[in-house]
Amino acid sequence: MRSYKIIVVLALALFAVACSKGDGVVRPEFKEYIHSVGCEGCCQVDIKYQRITNSDASTALASIDEQNYRNTFGRYSLDVMDVEASASAMADGYQSMCSGGDSNGYYYDLDQRAFMTRDDKVVCYETYIESYTGGAHGGNIMLYECFDLASGAIYDFDYLFEDVWGEAMRKLVYDKLVATYGVLLIEGVEELPMSTSLLITDTGILFVYQPYEVACFAAGILAVEVSDEQIKGTGAPLVWLE
Repeated sequence: MRSYKIIVVLALALFAVACSKGDGVVRPEFKEYIHSVGCEGCCQVDIKYQRITNSDASTALASIDEQNYRNTFGRYSLDVMDVEASASAMADGYQSMCSGGDSNGYYYDLDQRAFMTRDDKVVCYETYIESYTGGAHGGNIMLYECFDLASGAIYDFDYLFEDVWGEAMRKLVYDKLVATYGVLLIEGVEELPMSTSLLITDTGILFVYQPYEVACFAAGILAVEVSDEQIKGTGAPLVWLE
C-alpha cells in the first residue's frame, strides 16, 4: 500500500509539472463547447466556444476565462459566469427574428479557437462570426484578443497609434494595406483607424480590419502583419516583450 501511495504522489507531481511552465505559470487547458439550434434555411444558430477547463488553477487563468466569456457573449453574459445559459440566450435572441416558421435563411455562426504564441507566454482567441439577419447579404468579422498568461491581463494596442510614434505607426500599417490590397475607402493615412482586432504572432502584430472599416465589402477582411523590428523602428514600445 505504501508503494502505491508513493506512485500516486509522483504521478500527481508529474501532472502538475506538465500543466505548468518552468516559471510556475499554469498553462490553460481548452475544451470546445458547442451549442447548435434551428434548421438550415430557417434560422440556424451555431456557437463554438473555447472554455478553460483548469481556470481554477490560477487567478490569471480565471481572469482570462472570465474576460473571454464576457467579450464573446456581450449583453448575453451574466454576472455569474454561465456559458450554457448565455449561449442559449444568444441563440434565442437570433431565433426570435424568425416568425411563423418562415424560411428566411437567417443564421448566426460563431466559431472560436484558442492557441498560444510567443513561447506559450500569450493566450490568444480567434473568433470568426458569420451572420445574416436580412438585407442584401450577410456579414462576417474576424476578432482576435490576446492575454498575458502570467497576469491574465488583456493586451490593449491603442497606444500604438498614439504618442510620438503614433504617426509613424499609422503610416507603417497604412502603407502595408495599400501595398497588399490596393485602393482603400479611406482617403489617406490620417484617416486610418486603430484596428479593434489585433493578434500577437510569433514575430509581430497582425492588424485586422473588418469589411467596410477601410475598404469596400467585396474586399472582405483585411489583415497585414507588422514585425517587432518594424514597430521598434517607429519608437513604439513592445509591451508584449516586457
